[in-house]
Amino acid sequence: MKTVNLLPEWYLAQARQRRRTRMHVVRMLCLAAALAGTNVFVGRHVQGLRQRDQALSATLAATPDVAADVSSREAELARLENIQLAYRELGSPVPMSAVIQQIQNEMTPGMALSKVAVEVQPEPVKGSGVVGNTASPPRFHDVAKLTVEGVSPNDTQVVQLIGKLTTNPLFTAVSLNYTRTEAVRDYSVRRFEIHMEMDVEQLGTEDAPGGGGPKAVAEGNRP
Repeated sequence: MKTVNLLPEWYLAQARQRRRTRMHVVRMLCLAAALAGTNVFVGRHVQGLRQRDQALSATLAATPDVAADVSSREAELARLENIQLAYRELGSPVPMSAVIQQIQNEMTPGMALSKVAVEVQPEPVKGSGVVGNTASPPRFHDVAKLTVEGVSPNDTQVVQLIGKLTTNPLFTAVSLNYTRTEAVRDYSVRRFEIHMEMDVEQLGTEDAPGGGGPKAVAEGNRP
């Protein structure tokens, strides 16, 4: 049995056009939905990247500057090396303030210091070896040689000062270089010069806590 379509051709063309239009609309809706989903996904991804960037920035800000720290440590190392080199060139430091205080503690009223000179020289330790013997070389230590100048009312006080310095364990080889009469502001006084030596290794440092350096000795013998 043959089916005969009695609809006019223009109606059929419009029907086909409407079907194509509906298909295009459906496709456009599907594409819009896909684009909307993609936009949401991309937005969340971008937000996640921004959060990671903020976290990395915070971590970077909290991370110390390694280059600056290394540069600071290198500068400190260079400073310590220079100090060590200076010690090697000039010898061990002598806490002069404590040494002068120790000498003043031994002085009697009326005496005064006018000049204190010090020279540090390396000398071999007695009994540690023979100078020039490569098989048994001596051990060297720094010895501070002091020359003290001052004034005193009389020679008796100078002799008493030499006696006290001789018994002081801080000083060795105490000797009187000279005494002579001089006029100071219309007063006749005796100017003296005393030579003594000190073992720098046994001095310690002036600010050594609880140590037996010259400062501790001076305070212990202070009248």
